[in-house]
Amino acid sequence: MSLDQLQPAILWNHFLDICRIPHGSGDEAALRERLIQVSRARGWDPVVDGVGNLVIRVPATPGHEAAPTLVLQGHLDMVCEKNAETEHDFATEPIQPWIDGDLLRAKGTTLGADNGIGIAAGLALADDPEVVHGPLEILCTVDEERGLTGAQELDGSLLKGRTLLNLDSEEEGALYVGCSGGGDLVGTFGLSRQEVGGEAVRIDVKGLLGGHSGLDIHLGRGNSIAILAGLIAEAIEAELVVGVDTFRGGNLRNAIPREAHAIVRVLDGHRDDLEVVALKKLREAREELGEADPGLAIELNDVAGGETVPAEAMVPLLAMLLEMPRGVLEMSEDIEGLVQTSNNLAVVKDLGETLTVQASTRSSVAAELEEARDRIAACMEAAGGEVERDEAYPGWKPDMDSAVLARCVAVHERMFGSKPAVKAIHAGLECGILGEAVPGMDMVSMGPNIHFPHSPDEHIEIPSVGRFWEYLKAVVADLAG
Repeated sequence: MSLDQLQPAILWNHFLDICRIPHGSGDEAALRERLIQVSRARGWDPVVDGVGNLVIRVPATPGHEAAPTLVLQGHLDMVCEKNAETEHDFATEPIQPWIDGDLLRAKGTTLGADNGIGIAAGLALADDPEVVHGPLEILCTVDEERGLTGAQELDGSLLKGRTLLNLDSEEEGALYVGCSGGGDLVGTFGLSRQEVGGEAVRIDVKGLLGGHSGLDIHLGRGNSIAILAGLIAEAIEAELVVGVDTFRGGNLRNAIPREAHAIVRVLDGHRDDLEVVALKKLREAREELGEADPGLAIELNDVAGGETVPAEAMVPLLAMLLEMPRGVLEMSEDIEGLVQTSNNLAVVKDLGETLTVQASTRSSVAAELEEARDRIAACMEAAGGEVERDEAYPGWKPDMDSAVLARCVAVHERMFGSKPAVKAIHAGLECGILGEAVPGMDMVSMGPNIHFPHSPDEHIEIPSVGRFWEYLKAVVADLAG
């Protein structure tokens, strides 16, 4: 099968068009302009608010003008992650999708099915003359992946509809009615550098799966930053490493860090001893991770050195990275298998005179979220950091009496002979924020099967897109009736 043979063609064509246009977080302008052009060519009415969110108003199918306005919502931006060996400029180059059996992947990068497939589905519903629908408002928010800022600053007066289908879920046959809230912390640590001598060696931690910091946090995957910090701490304790030139890891707040690297100074003549420590750490980490993350690799290479941070100054920073609460912190007692609270040790940036550490925390319990953030902030402050704490975004409390949920469940039963799973998700869907921006909004979230979003292993199950499309059309027609 080739890309031009994918079915339903009307949906896939919109998605492939999206893939051709760079649209990382903060870089959505070109894609938004493309959607405006498409809308005007079809006689739809596109409107943009002050922060760049796009609302496309679509007239109803003839005979259904009196139906309540339905909002179809997704986000324009994608997570831009690639493998270290992949050469790709997300700001200028298109995503390169390819078919792998029943899966659609991208060549060495994230695919952007999160949430390009949701945007494409909304456009296809409006574009397909066979779809029965009432008045539609296709809401395309910006900057979702960096902190849901488009939704937070949405001009709610642009929307007339009070029923919303969020198309940003990633599990076929499931309806999501709740999500976690979250917030970030950034610690800044001063660095003092000097010449200490020794051999300069670059350590690379790589080969980890990474993944979505909410959806995949419970899968036991490795954190490259913590692994690297542990290795260097052991080497300092063994009096092999006398300084650290650089330490960097992770790229995005909402992606589990897959890769990290540091340049360390090793006592002259002890390069082989550092190899022994690295191999020991590799064996221990692989044993701990098991089949959850089997690809871990640690590489050492000789490099040119510069000024370095002495080992004694790095000890408290490394201890902070190792002691910070991370991964799953609490499971829900109400919903089996649902992570209630977690923290992602996400990004470390070496900026020369400072080191910054970013942590992204999630919870469906507001008090528990702030308690976890207090612990993380205390950990950073104990290591001498200045902590910047953003305002947490709200979660989405499930409404099991929702009218749109009841309609979606009924349609699923008619089509498939079974009820869909009704769930909450440990991720930051925009629904909680949209519910505050537009009081009285009745919402449910749905989507096809998308796996490993926020990592270069992201892929979508092609057959599930077809089934999702048929279900979505039926739901929209039912709501128009």
